[in-house]
Amino acid sequence: MKNSFGRIIVCILVFFSTGAITGIYSGQEALTQGTTAAASNVGLEIFFGCIYAVLLAFLFTERHRALTLLWREKWMTLFILFAMLSTAWSISPEETFRRSLGLLGTTLAGLYIAMHFEPKQQVRIISACIVLAGVLSIVLYVMWPKIALTPDGYLQGVFFQKNTLGRIMCLGILCLVFVAVGHRKNRMAALFAIPLCIGLLAVTGSVTAMLVTGGLILLVPFVPVIRWPAGRLVAFCAAAAAVLIPVAILIVANAETVLRTLGKESTLTGRLPLWRLVRDEIATMPFVGHGYAVFWASATADRFRQALRWDVMNSHNLFLEMLLGLGFLGLIIFLIGLLRNFILAFRIARAGEGIDSVWPLFFLIFCLLWDITDSTLFINNSIFWLFYTATAFYVVEQNAYLKAEAREEYEVPEALGEPLPS
Repeated sequence: MKNSFGRIIVCILVFFSTGAITGIYSGQEALTQGTTAAASNVGLEIFFGCIYAVLLAFLFTERHRALTLLWREKWMTLFILFAMLSTAWSISPEETFRRSLGLLGTTLAGLYIAMHFEPKQQVRIISACIVLAGVLSIVLYVMWPKIALTPDGYLQGVFFQKNTLGRIMCLGILCLVFVAVGHRKNRMAALFAIPLCIGLLAVTGSVTAMLVTGGLILLVPFVPVIRWPAGRLVAFCAAAAAVLIPVAILIVANAETVLRTLGKESTLTGRLPLWRLVRDEIATMPFVGHGYAVFWASATADRFRQALRWDVMNSHNLFLEMLLGLGFLGLIIFLIGLLRNFILAFRIARAGEGIDSVWPLFFLIFCLLWDITDSTLFINNSIFWLFYTATAFYVVEQNAYLKAEAREEYEVPEALGEPLPS
């Protein structure tokens, strides 16, 4: 009974953490009450808080395992504590404390997911929730097109912005490809749903979402390469680097032409001027930042919007956003944890057999690619932070299991009185 109820609660959380439905309400609030209203809606925070309270109660019944995981994933735990501690020096202490509680709740929900859902189950839940959001976006367009479309005619559906719809569809397509490749029982449903998500992605006009989706899908056929012997894998990576590095240099050298071809401005749709302003602001509090998730509700941020003529709500770069909120100290803690997660996810991918064991690695790549020109990961009540934390806790626990199995295989012969393997 508890497991069934927990699954229902998680599905509800995942659906609403995409921003579906809530995005419509938040968008209207932002239009009438200011740009930051979407990020500070009390009603939504109470809703998510109730869900986190239920999952926290479930975690309490398994507190030994939960505390063990929190201890093993020290960098995640330290990062969350540092975000909460930033209340002490925040430019808006009450706001930082309130939002850091949301970040804590999202993290603990991710811990619950890591403890009860394998990657195979995570992918299916994400896919189902995103397909539902896609269907509802189409229904909204048919019934209330004024709400479903942006002023310039792009589809945003049941989300706050068209880029949010594009980002969610990008994640949905990736998940559905994993389902189609690795889950025979759900393959046909996934194959029917993929064109739906691709169509919705196309009508958003989000070039970033299209590029990230295409890049990740092109990586899927190379999954078997991860499990090649070390020498062969290193040779393949060296050959790939020999091709990709010159291509990257060529693209950078002709960046303006490439951007124009993709329909982008040379300023990356206003991001370069924004990044210069953010960089200067980071320099005012470089070590510990302005406090978690409060800068964009400040008077300085309002001056940024006036100067840029753009209702910008984040730095549009994960690392700049972290520097702005938590400074170099917070960024270093996060980067150490991120690097560790990549290493552990790679080990698990090599040790696994099916495509699902590669999901943690792919999700981390997805987060990194997307947040180069956006800042979606470092947000409470977000599907991206929810599954980033779930991934972090999962790879830590699975790595512990792999080490335990390796020790048992090594020690059993000695216990039987046989010589240890050389």
